[in-house]
Amino acid sequence: MLSREETSEILNGYNHGKISILTACSHSFLPMAFGARQEGIRIIGATLKDGGPDYHQAFPHGQADEYLKLNSYMDLIEDDKVVKYLQDNNVIAYGNGSLVQYMKGENDTITRFEDIPIPVLGNRKILKIEASRESQRQLLEKAGLNIPKVIHDPHKLSPDYPGILKLDGATGGRGFRIVQNHEEYIEAIEEQQVMYPGSVPTLQEYIRGVRMYPQYYYSPLVQEGCPAGEGTIELMGIDVRRETNIDEDYKAPQEQGKRTFVVVGNYETVIRESLLGEIMDSGRKVVDASMEYGGIIGAFGLEGVENDTPEFRPFEFTGRVMAGTTASANSGSIYSSMRWRPPRSFARKVGMSAQYLARWGTAFYWPKEMSTYRRMMFEVNLARKPLRKKKRMENFAKIIT
Repeated sequence: MLSREETSEILNGYNHGKISILTACSHSFLPMAFGARQEGIRIIGATLKDGGPDYHQAFPHGQADEYLKLNSYMDLIEDDKVVKYLQDNNVIAYGNGSLVQYMKGENDTITRFEDIPIPVLGNRKILKIEASRESQRQLLEKAGLNIPKVIHDPHKLSPDYPGILKLDGATGGRGFRIVQNHEEYIEAIEEQQVMYPGSVPTLQEYIRGVRMYPQYYYSPLVQEGCPAGEGTIELMGIDVRRETNIDEDYKAPQEQGKRTFVVVGNYETVIRESLLGEIMDSGRKVVDASMEYGGIIGAFGLEGVENDTPEFRPFEFTGRVMAGTTASANSGSIYSSMRWRPPRSFARKVGMSAQYLARWGTAFYWPKEMSTYRRMMFEVNLARKPLRKKKRMENFAKIIT
């Protein structure tokens, strides 16, 4: 893994006016490319040589500026020619769910994304926490959130006390199973070992309620807004997932013992305003708890259930961009629209932040509500008075690792 000093040395040699962003051609790539294109940021899509994303041709505004064809995603770490190409072209990595999941060697059980030898937009250490259920649990417990209990004795399972068996990593819900007794638990374990040999599952209590997935953005450079850590936190949106086959399982009650949770889609939602305070507070607590690891820089999310108390009970933590941000990729969610004028999507915000930070050394943020003319003059003044490179590097060090 690159040290802070090594990252700074690489960044110091970059042309900050020609920064490119690299991520995998899957998960949330199309909206990321769409947002980057809107802000003039070059985006590189990593894909395998034997299976490029041909469907991207149908979405010209979501295409990459360049597709990097790899024999394996581990080439991003192990192929010296690939690494040199990325460093020579001022590339910063941005981890989406696919890139994090795919960057594993033959004997690796968790992602090696943190070892990528180019700068990373965000905190590369946080993704290792996401990859481990136990590390997630420790972070959420430190944040003081009411999370599901781990069931250590599967003999305690019953229809009144069901559990859910989960795998480590970003599997998109694949391999998850609800179990209601010891026999179902053993059957599920055997199925998981066939799908993912050597995997170490976690058995949690199954929480009933409405699943919701708030998406947050933490910036240590922006001080005006909802305070968290050393900066502020934003609610970029809330989505709900469409999962097979649990979302349609009520139509076939005889199959309830074999519910699955494979994510196939997302849609945007809003939550009752009286519950927003708890959603914001949950995100803030996680940021504060993460400061021990250097903070969750940029995008992260919580996956949880809103029960009938009502209470938000997170059951998972995501330390990078969530796929549900695609649901509001055009102009942002209702929440980001009330934060930013003009409205912007999550992906466009990332593109804007990268552009302004690289060129002028500051996080992109309109200080107050502005007219079109005042916004234009604000840009002109920034362009005329760019921050010294030393200050720009100091700000880089706060959000790039």
